[in-house]
Amino acid sequence: MERAGRGQDIEVTRLLAAHAATLRWEDIPAEVVHDAKRALVDFEGVALAGSSEPLSAGLHRVYASRMGAAEARVIGTQRRTDAMTAAFLNGTAGHALDFDDTHADFFYHGTVPVAPAVWALGEMIGASGREMIVAFVAGWDVGARLARALNPSVYRKGWQNTPTSGTFAATAAAGRLLGLDVDAMRHALGMAASQASGSRQNHGSMGKPFQVGKASMNGVLAALAAREGITSSPIAIEAPLGFAALTTPEFDLARAVDGLGASFELRRNMFKPYACCLPHHTVIDAMFALRREHGLTSATLEKALCRIPAISLDSSNIAEPATGLEGKFSFQHSAAVALVDDAAGLAQYTDERVRDASLAAVRRKFQLVAEPSLGAGHCVIEAQRTDGETVEVRIDHARGHLANPLSDEAIDQKFRANTAGIRDDVWQTRALEALWTLDRAADVARIAALL
Repeated sequence: MERAGRGQDIEVTRLLAAHAATLRWEDIPAEVVHDAKRALVDFEGVALAGSSEPLSAGLHRVYASRMGAAEARVIGTQRRTDAMTAAFLNGTAGHALDFDDTHADFFYHGTVPVAPAVWALGEMIGASGREMIVAFVAGWDVGARLARALNPSVYRKGWQNTPTSGTFAATAAAGRLLGLDVDAMRHALGMAASQASGSRQNHGSMGKPFQVGKASMNGVLAALAAREGITSSPIAIEAPLGFAALTTPEFDLARAVDGLGASFELRRNMFKPYACCLPHHTVIDAMFALRREHGLTSATLEKALCRIPAISLDSSNIAEPATGLEGKFSFQHSAAVALVDDAAGLAQYTDERVRDASLAAVRRKFQLVAEPSLGAGHCVIEAQRTDGETVEVRIDHARGHLANPLSDEAIDQKFRANTAGIRDDVWQTRALEALWTLDRAADVARIAALL
């Protein structure tokens, strides 16, 4: 069957390599620098919280006797290890809670593959804060641009965007920090194409953050290999047997380079106020509205019909979750905790909360229906009370959406909430100050030591 891919005549690999290799501090608008700081603050808090998860503990045991040179920190521990391992462990921790930032236009977590790579290599080489930010912006842009070119087909095909496109993102960021020239960067991206992978089948399991951590690790490996002169195909993205054509039958590579250097994908980044899969956020806000504005309770709810976009149903519809991780991909669970707990934070997605029998009874009151007329991020809930009255709420822009964004203060509050019980108030204040002033740092290794 003939593929419907477009743009294979564009030298996408070369153009993205050149963009990443030559981007300068002076090329980045002040608002994009600020976006980068917001993303790094959010990542650090989420990753530190994630470092306490069983997944992180298990991987730490795997690497306990296998860690390499002490080049970079392992978040949440006193350990230092080689840059590749640090990127893997920290990337996994950063996605373990599914609480990290998300692109506004498609399901792609842009920071988590990139931040661990630039922190690890930044520590290793003693990069300045500005050098780290430039690399972070370059990697974020490359990964999101490639994801834009492949979506929505790649997602429907079953690939998880974050580790697939994110492998290129981590590679571009790592290559920029290592000072790769355009040719070496092309080879690094070619090696990224050989490693990029990630299945949506792993949603709701530890496999999802595992494959995201591997994307960060693989990016560091590809960049380090390219620095040593290792080569690969220079057209690894756009070639007939390249990444785009092999990954999905429909793509448009022109989208990857449209406005390259003039617009930055970080401007499309969103931050999660709730600790679950992004499509749930509109349902949560709808339930908050039903509870707070209409007085609905679990006792007065007879049943509820939730109309949501069809694309959200296939990986977020675990009707009877058994673990906290599965709860993060259960619309029914998110709706239930929003109604019962008036919250959707980390405490609502633990194994214990998911297995609460009384909450399970509330979950069963929700019926999900795919609504073709609704776009991504929208929902309509029709709640029928026990007295027979029906109340309807529609949400078009959940809290955290670009049209309803989290403020810097809200991101600080999220950071403090995520690190509460792990670090004290003095540490939190010091860490936030260091992260918000990252561009003034002469050596990010010193900041990493504080974190």
